[in-house]
Amino acid sequence: MEADAIAGGFKQSVEQHGLKYNKLIGDGDSSVSKRLAEIMPYGCRLLVKKIECRNHLLRNYGTILTAMTINKKYPIPLRNHIRANILRFRYAITKAIEYRNSLQRQSDYEREVGLRKDINNSFRHILGSHDRCEKYFCKNSYNSRVEAAVISYNSNGQFLRLLHKNIVNDISPGIIGKKFITSTEKKRVDEHYGLAEPLPVEENMSKETLQKLKEDFISSLRLDRSGRLNIETLTRQQANSQIWHSERRNRLTTSNFGRVATYYGKATEPEAIVALENILKFKVNPCRLIIDEHFPYLATTPDGIIDDDFVVEIKCPFAVRDSITFLEAINCKKLLFCRLNDNGAMELKIDHHYYYQVQGQMHISKRKFCYFVVHSKNWTDIQLINYDESFWDNKMIDKLKM
Repeated sequence: MEADAIAGGFKQSVEQHGLKYNKLIGDGDSSVSKRLAEIMPYGCRLLVKKIECRNHLLRNYGTILTAMTINKKYPIPLRNHIRANILRFRYAITKAIEYRNSLQRQSDYEREVGLRKDINNSFRHILGSHDRCEKYFCKNSYNSRVEAAVISYNSNGQFLRLLHKNIVNDISPGIIGKKFITSTEKKRVDEHYGLAEPLPVEENMSKETLQKLKEDFISSLRLDRSGRLNIETLTRQQANSQIWHSERRNRLTTSNFGRVATYYGKATEPEAIVALENILKFKVNPCRLIIDEHFPYLATTPDGIIDDDFVVEIKCPFAVRDSITFLEAINCKKLLFCRLNDNGAMELKIDHHYYYQVQGQMHISKRKFCYFVVHSKNWTDIQLINYDESFWDNKMIDKLKM
């Protein structure tokens, strides 16, 4: 019932206090944030962002590490090492936070990237791999090696055994771990614990009311040129930006022009961008959310941009991951959206929704060309596509209008 109580407080905050709360500090319970995302107490223009409590995150981190020490699928030496250094895992992260906060000359984005790198590396650091450690973070294990040598000498090489026996009093740690897991499961709610009541549904809405709501919604999205440029700047981090999520949520982006969803190998995109840069000898810059000048509910986020004339769209189909060449992929009918033109080169089919996507990208971003890239681990093929204004006017815009 906690989620409903908090959601009710958000819904009445304007009436009772004249305030709108855009942030919620919470623990790992996702039911509250999920409930707020469902009811949207302040409408779709102001979403409530959840901020995880640092202490709770670190406590959960320690719980997960403790569970790893009794999971038999991991090697015994690794489990013993983690068990002996559980507090160090937490300490490494808290010290990284303190250091990054002290770098006042860096922007929030630079400090966030640095902290993310330190957190990802902290596990490697404690396990003895220091090739990615920052200079402030460690001294390439020198202190650890000195301390380990002293402890090993004083304990005749049996420090871990002696420490283990002293902590658990000769009782198997497996029993302790099982009791802890059982106790935790009993305290948590079961899978059937849901909302107290169903979400409200607007029924019997007239066409006039629906049209008015639609017009008001579109009007709320309209921005002047400076507003569009401001959002383009603020959403540079794309998926890591809360503004990117909230603004994109209210618009039909080019990735959905041809189909509701377009699949491509997100994990392979950075590799594809590097391959493209090596071929073209140009830097591919990351792109933000670009909003159409005339239709504020249309937007695009290309995979990259080059100068002022080119957008980049990358496809990494799972089906061609093992193909030796592009020709093999075509002959085996693994690339249904491409064909061979008269010159034997790759050509995107104009009736495929990817073609609609790239034309939309060029129109909204006001660029003349698109590098359409199909990439696999064995090959990279590129097609330069020109912007076709007549295609946009005759086959796209009327269907996209609201």
